[in-house]
Amino acid sequence: MFGISRMLLALLVAGIGAITFGVKHWTLASACQATPQVLTGMELQQQGWGNNANIELTKAATLKCWVSCTETTSSRRFQASTTKLSAFIPMISLESDYMKYLDKFYSVKANEDKDPEMPKEFCCILKLPDIKDDVDVERVAGLNRYNGVIINSIDSLSSDQKRLLREEFPGVNLSSVAILEYNRIPQSTAKGVSFVAGGGLAVLCAVAFLGMAWKNR
Repeated sequence: MFGISRMLLALLVAGIGAITFGVKHWTLASACQATPQVLTGMELQQQGWGNNANIELTKAATLKCWVSCTETTSSRRFQASTTKLSAFIPMISLESDYMKYLDKFYSVKANEDKDPEMPKEFCCILKLPDIKDDVDVERVAGLNRYNGVIINSIDSLSSDQKRLLREEFPGVNLSSVAILEYNRIPQSTAKGVSFVAGGGLAVLCAVAFLGMAWKNR
């Protein structure tokens, strides 16, 4: 009896997990169109992504300071681990005032040994899932275009990730920054609906059988 109850509880948990995954998947799929919209870093920063979270980002550059994380921990850089991590890399618009400031700063010979001020605004945060080491991050540095999906509707920066980014970039505004998951491909809403339906059925079955088991005790 105890073994059956444990199996039914496991089914209940799995069903709830499937529903949660399905809702997230459906929410993100609903925010995307099949064809990506091409946005510059400045357009994304100033206007957002509108009704299409599937984008191709141009005229934007990654910064050298970034944070990596597992599901439970965050750090400034990659730490040796058998677990794959995700990297969150700030990006700035190549048309921003900050880039003009950098050009002017480095044109002054007296500034050769000085560090410039850090930017206060990002055009987005680039998420790289399943990285193994720094090399995976360096591969995307300097690209001309970044394809992916804005995932703000289902995900956000953790308080720990925000703290680490603000330590590197004091005063940066992270309240509404876009998070672009690199190379993510939009899926159909049907997949999300199927997970919700399957999870709901699992929950109903688990609750029904648990009720019967409790009643027959």
